[in-house]
Amino acid sequence: MVRVLGIDTSWLLGGFLSYLFGDTAIKNHAHSSGEHRAPLMKNWRAFESPLVQPATIDMRTGGHLEMYVGETLHAWGGGAPSGVVFGFAERGSKATFPGPTILTARGVPVSVTWSNRIGPQPHLLHRNTEPSLMIDASSCYPKCGVPMAIHVHGLEVPAKYDGLPTHTFYHNTTYYAYYTNRQNPSTKIYHDHALGLAPLNTWAGMIGTYIVQDPELEERFNLVGVPDMLLIIQDKLIAADGSLRYTEDLPCTPVQSTHWVPESYGSVNTVNGIVMPLLSVEARTVRFRWVNAANARIYTFNLPFASHCTVIASDGGFVQKPQPVPGRKWRLYPLNRVEMLCDFTGLEPGTAFDVLDRPFQESSYEYDERVLRVQIIPATSTQKVELPSQLAHYKDFKKLHRVTQGLTRSITMADHLDSSGCSTRMDLIEFGDIKDIGAIHHTLHCTRGKVEKWLFHNPTEDPHPFHWHLVNAQCGIDDDSINTNELKDVLTVPPRTDDEVAYVCYVACTPDEFLNTGSTRTATDFGFEVTEDPYLAHCHIMEHGENLMMAWFHLTSEDVEK
Repeated sequence: MVRVLGIDTSWLLGGFLSYLFGDTAIKNHAHSSGEHRAPLMKNWRAFESPLVQPATIDMRTGGHLEMYVGETLHAWGGGAPSGVVFGFAERGSKATFPGPTILTARGVPVSVTWSNRIGPQPHLLHRNTEPSLMIDASSCYPKCGVPMAIHVHGLEVPAKYDGLPTHTFYHNTTYYAYYTNRQNPSTKIYHDHALGLAPLNTWAGMIGTYIVQDPELEERFNLVGVPDMLLIIQDKLIAADGSLRYTEDLPCTPVQSTHWVPESYGSVNTVNGIVMPLLSVEARTVRFRWVNAANARIYTFNLPFASHCTVIASDGGFVQKPQPVPGRKWRLYPLNRVEMLCDFTGLEPGTAFDVLDRPFQESSYEYDERVLRVQIIPATSTQKVELPSQLAHYKDFKKLHRVTQGLTRSITMADHLDSSGCSTRMDLIEFGDIKDIGAIHHTLHCTRGKVEKWLFHNPTEDPHPFHWHLVNAQCGIDDDSINTNELKDVLTVPPRTDDEVAYVCYVACTPDEFLNTGSTRTATDFGFEVTEDPYLAHCHIMEHGENLMMAWFHLTSEDVEK
């Protein structure tokens, strides 16, 4: 078996045999596109199906884990028939959507072999694939099956283990990764990053959580024994026969073919894969881990129980000071994670709270705003949680920018429109140069060990959730409004059409543990070499990234200004 950079390339033999003898499996695949499709599901039975928590794989003592991706029959709930999706599982278990939660301990390494068990057949959303986007490592589709590249969003890892598009693997092949978990505790997400297919793969179910836990901090913050509930939220298009659909009815019809879907929005919301579920919560303190895993939807939640809750963590780990939760217009952008403690002590059993989304974006589908119902049940414990007034202690990013003499960069998020006002291409531009993954010299840079100042311009009509692999930032609408309370790996750049700076970020190209006050870890000590190969930086609206709002992101040992 031939392997290159940890990737099993034996699919080449299968492709050669298919070339010689034809590929009956592909020709006869049940998911191949046809003209007849069931209409979208209507008359959902909201808040009846119980919320299901993903299984947890406890890897806190380290070791090796065998994971695979395959097709699976998924129960949507809400009165809909089951439908085929992609799912993850530990070897020997049934694949599920979302995948199982991988629970790890800070500083305890684990290794994972990811296996692609999706058959040598077209994608279950094959009718929505666009060959012009499936370049380089994805260009073998469908002869090599469904290409995938599994990335753990937010982990500090060598580039070769980061699940980049260059690490794509195929039917009956594997990808090996080694995760040191030597970083601040937080909630991470594993998802696909294959070129041209990541939006479809994620929409079809390739999503799961990866948690780095610090047992000492859990005890210090009185969190041991608190019910810990994961809430992975995605919008979907589900047909009356249970089959999964992808956006096709676009609100904007371009004059010329764009070869892509600008954004994909669903008509109904799922939480942990269940449509508008019922979440039963004891009348005690509970911990919610909110994850926006949607391709493009920006959620603006109405949280009727917000007064009972406090934010304790976000993308990069615990916040410095716990914060109240806004009851209305609490916004959660794609791939943002927020942890909160909610104290329901004293509430009467049967009390119910309906979580709704107030749509932020236009969609061509009729949208059901209901997300989930939280219903109080009798408590089995009287445990009370008293949080310290300060959880994390972070260094002053502005001071680090001055001390490390970090560069200042100017980044523009561009959207090219045709004569009808429809988007045809998106770009990242630095000092006038287009940056994308089409060529290695189209690269964004950051100097290892320094904190840089990035000035974002966004003359488009949309906010863009921007994500750097490997590093964290603190941001604000201007230099006087930097949110110093948290570490972010996804920031959202608001639109601003007057050519002025829309967002200011201090980007720490350092290990996140270096950013902790009193840390003995140096600014360049990632524990592995970070300057050899590039990572990625991109808009995390999945469809925007595929349409070139994605660039290589290279940490360098010396300043590189362009």
